[in-house]
Amino acid sequence: MRREEIIAYLTEKYTPDVIIAYGSFADGTNGANSDFDALVITGAQCAGQHDTSQICETLLDVFIYAPEEFAGIDASRYVQLYGGRLVLDKTGLGAKLMTAVNEYVAARLLELRSPKAQKENITAVEWCEKMLLRTARNDAEGFYRWHWLLTDSLEIYSGISGIFYFGPKKTLIHMMQNDIKAYKIYLAALRTMDGGALMEWITLLRQRLG
Repeated sequence: MRREEIIAYLTEKYTPDVIIAYGSFADGTNGANSDFDALVITGAQCAGQHDTSQICETLLDVFIYAPEEFAGIDASRYVQLYGGRLVLDKTGLGAKLMTAVNEYVAARLLELRSPKAQKENITAVEWCEKMLLRTARNDAEGFYRWHWLLTDSLEIYSGISGIFYFGPKKTLIHMMQNDIKAYKIYLAALRTMDGGALMEWITLLRQRLG
């Protein structure tokens, strides 16, 4: 019910040509505290806004664009739309944008399996190993590097696994559903400031290089 009322609100306020919902409300993983993520394209003068209103106790995260911004589509800017739901498409621009995003992601997935990508993965893991040594400093910089390493290594894990990196939420869901060993090791490193747990995570990345 919340979704229908939010769409009605967006339709009335922005007179949209296109509405694309993405994120948890699009894939059905939304919960009580989930934002409603969407991209709206409209010829009205409200283009350029970022709507963070609260509708039906749900916070919006909706970006409003003019059609002119998609004269030449840079799909890399809109990868969050991958797997999204085309709610409204009066002009066909929404379908065109979704196709461009799907083709971009497909091409990137092919690149992730290339010899060049494999070399980049090796370099990335070497960086992780150097960072791991620097986290041993018992000072602010060491603690900062600890969190930096945990953040960046998740995207590195995606590259090694041949998975397009859509951000932490989707990557963690993928790990939990398809790679429970990696998920448990990474979760242990997140939960504690234990050097052994972090070392186990980086060791796993090294082993996954093959």
